[in-house]
Amino acid sequence: MATVTNIVRGPDGNPVRGAEVSVALVSGRDLPGFVAGGTIGGVRRFTTGADGAWSVELVPNEDILPTNTHYRITEDRGPSARTVYTVAVPSGSPGPFDVRSILVTAPVGPDPLYPVGGGGDGAVSSVDGRTGVVTLADRYAALAHTHAGVYAPAVHSHALADVTGLTAALAGKSDTTHTHAGTYAPAVHGHSTADVSGLDAALAGKAAATHSHAQSDVIGLAASLTGKADTGHTHTALLAAFRWDGTAYVPATGAGYYPGPQDPGAVPDGSVWDDTDA
Repeated sequence: MATVTNIVRGPDGNPVRGAEVSVALVSGRDLPGFVAGGTIGGVRRFTTGADGAWSVELVPNEDILPTNTHYRITEDRGPSARTVYTVAVPSGSPGPFDVRSILVTAPVGPDPLYPVGGGGDGAVSSVDGRTGVVTLADRYAALAHTHAGVYAPAVHSHALADVTGLTAALAGKSDTTHTHAGTYAPAVHGHSTADVSGLDAALAGKAAATHSHAQSDVIGLAASLTGKADTGHTHTALLAAFRWDGTAYVPATGAGYYPGPQDPGAVPDGSVWDDTDA
């Protein structure tokens, strides 16, 4: 025995739960309107679980008599959703084999083929309940037919007017490339003082950040500075020299301040001599 497996998936690629799977061992080949000498061993049927997977153990076709057989595996996912695989199970390995890895073309076998619905002599007694010269054109469409005018092609487009309410809905929308120029200011922008209510009036009573004052603008400053000397002023030494005349001290003519070095004998009486060499 060998194991054959597959996962049944829907058009969206998701696993299909509850899909019906049937496996039939067939001899010979299939042609329209005919079946082979019959299925061998009946048909096995089961359904898929939540994961959409199925698995079945089958006898390798090389080990089956009569020879030249194949398996027909059918997956029914719902109305008009059927997949049929024709496979031949190889021998020498228990598998598992993915159903797509063992696909074959239905072989031509030695078994006789019989018309469907025939009696013992193979004659057709009726077709779809009709006898004689039968035509089914009033019941069935030709194999090569279309549904043009009834259904749209799979790939098609629509005008806005084909979608109810779409034109009206879009009329109230802006283009994706629209702007709000003239309605909103840019994120980075500036203002003049006139753009701010009351700002000009408020600034009119303020001094500039860089400004100066006259002395008279500061209360008491002029009076305080009157009694001060300039920062670059100097002091001239005032020295009153006197000498003793034997009776009293009298102003010493020529006396003054004499810094050295010089001959102290040359300094007038009453002078101050500063010996700078000391």
